[in-house]
Amino acid sequence: MRLIMGSHHAVGIVNPHGGEFDSRLELINPSYVVPSPDGIFLYVVSENLTEPGSVHCLRREGERLVPHGPARPSGGEQPCHASIHPSGKYLLVANYGSGTVAALPIEADGVLGEPASIVAHEGSGPDKPRQNGPHAHQIITDPSGQWVLACDLGTDEVFVYRLEEATGRLAEHSAAHFVPGQGVRHIAFAPDGERAYVVAELSSEVIVCDWDATDGRLTPINSISTVSMDGDRVTDNYPGAVVVSRDGSRVYVTNRGHDSIAVIDGELFELIGTRPCEGEWPRDARISPDGGTLYVANENSGAVVPFDITERVPVPIDGAVIDFPGVTSVWPL
Repeated sequence: MRLIMGSHHAVGIVNPHGGEFDSRLELINPSYVVPSPDGIFLYVVSENLTEPGSVHCLRREGERLVPHGPARPSGGEQPCHASIHPSGKYLLVANYGSGTVAALPIEADGVLGEPASIVAHEGSGPDKPRQNGPHAHQIITDPSGQWVLACDLGTDEVFVYRLEEATGRLAEHSAAHFVPGQGVRHIAFAPDGERAYVVAELSSEVIVCDWDATDGRLTPINSISTVSMDGDRVTDNYPGAVVVSRDGSRVYVTNRGHDSIAVIDGELFELIGTRPCEGEWPRDARISPDGGTLYVANENSGAVVPFDITERVPVPIDGAVIDFPGVTSVWPL
């Protein structure tokens, strides 16, 4: 197994068991990286703060990472997330700065094409410094493969799209509206494909939702705090990633500011508790393919920390921390 990592300065591939890097390539703020299913190609957003966003395709050649085809426009400004559509034909991109989402064709040889579709969100929220306009933060496909969902922190909505595979057109189908000011950031589905968990960055909450894959509709049901049992709004804490265990029994949320991992009972939807993340500003997290390890990317302390999650509460694995300055995303493959 290898860890694919993005940061403010570089993309890296490392052996998590020995800590040796296979390769490292410097780019402009490659804040999010997603590998192709076979791990040969890496698709990287360049969250450039001074120019329009771009997306790169990198190819693994032995122990090297090399550009594969030209960089393409991301369809907006400050791209912060990307995912590969289950068809393998499109890369989906969320642009935070412009509040746009895009679908870029993936050719048979892995090379990216120009955006086939760009959709601009509209609206704002009550938190004027953070919600002065739309801010698309994540875009993924639901477990059924029928729908594309995009979280928008600026408008407090999760948009549901249908992707036309023949053309790459994103057609809006519905939108789930959340409490104004919550600032929805990321969404993760339960294994049954009928529930989803949405993390709210501005209110420090996680919201459980019903998901109807037949009708393509997301319905918020209940919310709890990610740092306390009373659900009160918490200042100076901004949840980042939300991931669900393989069996659906646990939901993990990273707390930036509180610098902890929230552990939530997936069935009862109750906060079991929090534990320190062993670093500062945990921006991203992902579970290993075998379901036994949670990798947490601590951005400000520049370290990826693995946790054993086979028990009720995550336990850090001794001697396995991987240093990667400014790490912003992590993907076990």
